[in-house]
Amino acid sequence: MKTRLISLALAGLFAAGGASAQSFQKPEDAIKYRKAAFTVLVAHFGPLGAMANGRMPFDAAAAARHGDAIAMVSTLPWAGFGPGTDKGDTRAKAESLGIKCTEGILTRAERIGLLVIGLVLSAWLPLAMIVVLWLLAILSNLTALQRVWVVRKATRDQEP
Repeated sequence: MKTRLISLALAGLFAAGGASAQSFQKPEDAIKYRKAAFTVLVAHFGPLGAMANGRMPFDAAAAARHGDAIAMVSTLPWAGFGPGTDKGDTRAKAESLGIKCTEGILTRAERIGLLVIGLVLSAWLPLAMIVVLWLLAILSNLTALQRVWVVRKATRDQEP
């Protein structure tokens, strides 16, 4: 059943294979198109990842089929990125909009440093790691909120 669904999705995508960003009636159509293409890609990467991680026995023929499908489908989603497709039902990173979003109270380097300090101190102070984990949880959420604010401010400034 899953194979049949994937085959139908592939057939639908290939039927619209010549689509470009200008051929979509609405930006929402382009967003749906690229989401469908990425869904098909995920369906083919899943079994390959399972084979690579040992969660599924390796089957060379199946791996080749999935690889071929990925090679064909991987060119399709890019037609769905066009003018107006940055709005609507999408979860794009700030960098895709041209906004550099690396600020924050607790960046990746600080998080790693805090974890190392917690691990070292936990040899002498058993509660040190618990305190560090609470700090990580609170400050990481504050960083996320700060980045949302920065991106909202940047996109508000870009609107005409």
